[in-house]
Amino acid sequence: MLALLGPGVLRFGGNLVERTFWKSAPPGTGSAQQYVVTRADLERVFGFARQVGWQVILGVNLQAGTPEQAADEIAAAADIGGPLLLAVEIGNEADLYKPQWSIDQYRESFNTFAAAIRARVPHVAFVGPDSSWGHWLPPFVESHGPQLSLATYHYYPLFHSAKQAETDPTYPSVEHLLSPGMLEQTGQDVRKYVAAARNARLPLRIDETNSISGGGEKGVSDVFAATLWMAQYLFTVAQQGAAGVNVHGGLNPEGKPFYTLLRAQPTAASTGPRYVATPPFYGMLLFHYGAVGQLVTTTLTATGTITPADTLTAFAARAADGKLRVTLINADSSHDHLVDVQLGGFYTNYSVLRLQAPSLTARDHITMDQASISPAGRWRDDSAGILGLNSSTVEVAVPAASALVLTLTPSS
Repeated sequence: MLALLGPGVLRFGGNLVERTFWKSAPPGTGSAQQYVVTRADLERVFGFARQVGWQVILGVNLQAGTPEQAADEIAAAADIGGPLLLAVEIGNEADLYKPQWSIDQYRESFNTFAAAIRARVPHVAFVGPDSSWGHWLPPFVESHGPQLSLATYHYYPLFHSAKQAETDPTYPSVEHLLSPGMLEQTGQDVRKYVAAARNARLPLRIDETNSISGGGEKGVSDVFAATLWMAQYLFTVAQQGAAGVNVHGGLNPEGKPFYTLLRAQPTAASTGPRYVATPPFYGMLLFHYGAVGQLVTTTLTATGTITPADTLTAFAARAADGKLRVTLINADSSHDHLVDVQLGGFYTNYSVLRLQAPSLTARDHITMDQASISPAGRWRDDSAGILGLNSSTVEVAVPAASALVLTLTPSS
């Protein structure tokens, strides 16, 4: 299933990284479960990465681990993974450690761990600061830029808070997730930290992200609304110049976290779990097909009583072979659109790849090109017929709560 998304990066991090110990765990403290990571675990990680053609960002335990443990683990990872080990992440969201850490405390600990790791693996790359919000990113990359291959932080547009009113724009709801204001705010936030990273001559990667922090929200993060949001979000982040994202998730049979990309369904013990693609995964797949090449500017103009900016988003990319892909996303559940696409050039033919579901709140029966992803990880993407065009414009219907990718072939 992951191979359907093309080349990518697996990140092993998150809160659990602070409860993982290389080869042996100290006596348990408190009620939090601890996990032992062994060479066999790393062999499975990099064996999987080889199968899908992805690289790996590997987190080490900063809060409760030791520099020596981290160095030994990364030495084993480098030996097993070789070039598949993209980078090492030291700790996870140290800005939220209790008692509260300062960025100077993080810098000091980062330096200690990085020195121990480099003594064993001299050419290893690091990412950071991997903070829960972007506030640590500018000062950290300013001081540690030459030691890093990527500037990283985490981003969730919506979150849970005991003090939130339902009218708060960050309150977890379908309406807020798909609001034009949320996309605009996302663009502003990401653009600010892309600029900070570029000042340190670094690419920015949002190495933990999804719809709602804390595992998501049932009925919001696990429905078709999250599909459309995911596609809009990935295009928006790419437009701001980010180098990539790591979409957070898990594989629990119960569907938690609610924003998981692949959901495990229990089966007979002899066959192991059966995995199904969830709504956010389909949003990533749409982005994969629509964002081929360099992004180009799009403009929406209203010709009726409905303002497109409130219900429709448009993105476009031009590939090296000259093909133009235009992605149209209608996140409104009430209004259809008939869109006249002005292409800015002459094209001979086109195809349409449609993403649809019964409703914005549907968890199942999501299709792309009238087909769902099978549990075996197969999906047919070749049923869309090639249509003649010979024009610089094309008219296409975008029904309510749906999306599509137009692929256009230029005249020779």
